[in-house]
Amino acid sequence: MSLSKTRNSNTCTWYSGRILGTSTPCRRYKVTNVYGKSWRFVIGSATQKGRADCMSCSTGLLASDYAFWCAECQEMLYPFTGTAVAHNGGVGTSVLMVSKFMARMHRQLMLWGYYGYKGLCGKYPMPVMKKSQYRLQMTYPIPETKSCKSIGQTEATWQAGREFPVNGEDFCYLILRKDEDLTYHSRNQLSIESVTVLFQA
Repeated sequence: MSLSKTRNSNTCTWYSGRILGTSTPCRRYKVTNVYGKSWRFVIGSATQKGRADCMSCSTGLLASDYAFWCAECQEMLYPFTGTAVAHNGGVGTSVLMVSKFMARMHRQLMLWGYYGYKGLCGKYPMPVMKKSQYRLQMTYPIPETKSCKSIGQTEATWQAGREFPVNGEDFCYLILRKDEDLTYHSRNQLSIESVTVLFQA
């Protein structure tokens, strides 16, 4: 959270909802939300950039790390509220929710970076998620055994038959992370760590 000042205010000073004083003219500090950038990414140019990245990501290229606000074919990562703007099917929406969850954990510094030049000697803080660092693989209800998908890759090629009534409405994903830590591995070896996340529709 960050603080921003408002000048020429004759009201009381407050910080995080606690009143500090009311007797004299003072400054007001308002707390801005960690999701304050959300409104910037609903404009048309941001959405068009996501559509262009969707086409490139679906042809086999990696997701663009520069377009951090979108999950390419699954639409926008912002806001980190745990909801989707539109439900385009259980598989696509669950991939979006897993991506939003990981992006939010990066913003809160609960997930760190392990990939790239900075990751050669260990983990480092990464408040903006690099989508090229992760791969997703469905493990439930029907496992995806042939390949793992990058964040933003279209689900139209592999979602058929994976969502069905009663037992096929909950989804579980294996999240693979690329790791280039040279302190634990030889110079040319990359390790992939995994964690399982359950998404319930």
